[in-house]
Amino acid sequence: MVLPSALETREEAEVNSAGKDLLEGHQLAKQWDATHSLGQLHAAASQAAGVLAEAIQRKDIDAGIRWNASKSIAQLGPAAGNMAAMSLAKALLQRKPGQLSSDSYLRSALASTLGFLSGAAKGSGALALSRALQDDRDANVRRRAA
Repeated sequence: MVLPSALETREEAEVNSAGKDLLEGHQLAKQWDATHSLGQLHAAASQAAGVLAEAIQRKDIDAGIRWNASKSIAQLGPAAGNMAAMSLAKALLQRKPGQLSSDSYLRSALASTLGFLSGAAKGSGALALSRALQDDRDANVRRRAA
C-alpha cells in the first residue's frame, strides 16, 4: 500500500485510491464502487473526471463500468472540464461494431453526460451530439443527444 505524501490532499489520495481500483482492478464490484466514489469528489473534479474518462476509453473495462463512469462524470458537472468532454465525445463517435462504444447503452450514457457538462462540452461535445442525433442507429441514443 502506498501512503499519500504530505503534499497530497485527502481528495487527491481518494482519487488515486479509487483510480487504482477502477483502472487496475479486476473485480466488477470494486470498479463500480470506484466510479461512484470518483463521481462524489467535487473538490478534485478535474482529476476524478480524468480517471473516469480514461476508464471510458479502455475497451478492456466492462461496458457497464464504463457506463457508470460516464454517469459519474455527469455528477461532477461542468467542473469535470473540457478534457473529460473531449474524451466522452471521442468515445460517442466510436460506435461501429467492435469499436469502443459499440454498445448502445453506453452511447446513451455518453450522450446524456455530454448534456450535463454544458459549457465544458462546447465544440467537440456539441459536434459529437449533433452527429449522434443525425445518424446513430439507436433511437435511445438519438433521444439522449437531442
